[in-house]
Amino acid sequence: MVLPYLLVGSSEDSWQMDIDLRGRDLEEVTDFIFAHAVPEDPDSKAWYWDVDLTFDSREQVAHLTTIFRNAADLRFRYSPGQLEEGFWYLISGSDGGLSDLLWNTAVPWEARAELIDATVALYRDLFAVDPLDTSSHMFWDGIAYDYGLTRNPETKAEDRRVQDAMFDALLQILGLDSLPCQRAALHGLGHLRHRETEKAIEEFLARKPNLSEKDRAYARACASGAMQASPRLMLHGRTLGIVVEPSIRRPVLVLVARGLSARVAAGTKHHVDVRVLAVIFIVAGPHDQEGCIGLTAILEVMAVGHGGGPSRAVARPQHGFSGILNQNELALQDVHELVLVLVPVPLTRPRARGEFH
Repeated sequence: MVLPYLLVGSSEDSWQMDIDLRGRDLEEVTDFIFAHAVPEDPDSKAWYWDVDLTFDSREQVAHLTTIFRNAADLRFRYSPGQLEEGFWYLISGSDGGLSDLLWNTAVPWEARAELIDATVALYRDLFAVDPLDTSSHMFWDGIAYDYGLTRNPETKAEDRRVQDAMFDALLQILGLDSLPCQRAALHGLGHLRHRETEKAIEEFLARKPNLSEKDRAYARACASGAMQASPRLMLHGRTLGIVVEPSIRRPVLVLVARGLSARVAAGTKHHVDVRVLAVIFIVAGPHDQEGCIGLTAILEVMAVGHGGGPSRAVARPQHGFSGILNQNELALQDVHELVLVLVPVPLTRPRARGEFH
């Protein structure tokens, strides 16, 4: 079923769908989320950035709760690609998604708490069977990330009770007999920064003596909030080997992971999602050189754990601007190539919005 919509725009490149979900039944809302053609180009703009959505928050919470509790049925109605796109919509920060709803005090807390609890059924009945591409792993990143930035459960009661409900749901997901679900839960716990996170992860590790060393290292990184995306994560058919321990590797271009940017990032669904633990002065470095200048770790979906340049290769730190220098042996392939040394990139997660009161 296709919802009626109004196209707004003066050119083929600027059209927008105006859609009103108020009063729509469950089937129509489910189709709005998942029944979209999957673009052939994975870098094309996602459909949900071209939607001007009108919705009732209480209705939307009720519909999403039902969808999550009956998630097993989704596999028979939509393709994996459609499900992937739909779940990215829900965690992208777009209108009508989870970030619009979970902290919205206009919706009774009991309804929001039930929606959070329904994510356990979503993982048990769908993601444990088919984790799709990246959406299941990044699901909690999309809705819990702000606990490392602006949300303060110590001073704001609403942030506290949403955090507690998410923590309870993540513990149940962590207990599922599914490694992808366990990794997703660990990732979410790392972003949620709940006061009991470290204890919960240590108890998980004690129950899993046969867990691989890579997964154990990843779990402990999540316990401290210093995790990367996953010990091994598939991004658009390509496997990224994630380095947990410090190392010096050949400089490489970083694969731009499907991120939670949004409107400021030209409306696309991909952006560079990095977090820096300390000031970075030099970005590129050679392979197997001695006397290297050590750098701090760059976390999240990154191909390099530590990078460094040869001693005294750069005369001074580069702060706050882009620079292109002839770095001789710092070139990726040719010793005479020019190398982009530093590009500051402002990020947003997931979009600007006001607090609900």
